[in-house]
Amino acid sequence: MLYAQVQLAIQKIAPACLSTAGVLRVFRRLLRDYLHPLERGQSLPASLRRAVRDAYPRQNKTSRNYPRKKRPDPPAGPPEVLLATRAQIARAHRLQANLQKGLAA
Repeated sequence: MLYAQVQLAIQKIAPACLSTAGVLRVFRRLLRDYLHPLERGQSLPASLRRAVRDAYPRQNKTSRNYPRKKRPDPPAGPPEVLLATRAQIARAHRLQANLQKGLAA
């Protein structure tokens, strides 16, 4: 990180803008691909000067997963048994009589 801060100081960039993850990425790439030649402008100092945090303003993410997962309906309770009214009983008798005659309801 100190070496990266020196590289940023050369460009007159504030040390607070330095990205730790970016610096680690640069060093990992250098160690992993040490046998492959670097492209022009891909030297260690140049890569470290680009390892800065972006200026993107972060936002509040408390409502990120909205809408929430739907909660299941509560299980059905015991059945509620009601007595049929006289009108319902009469209608049931008429339907039964029509079915016996072969008529559709």
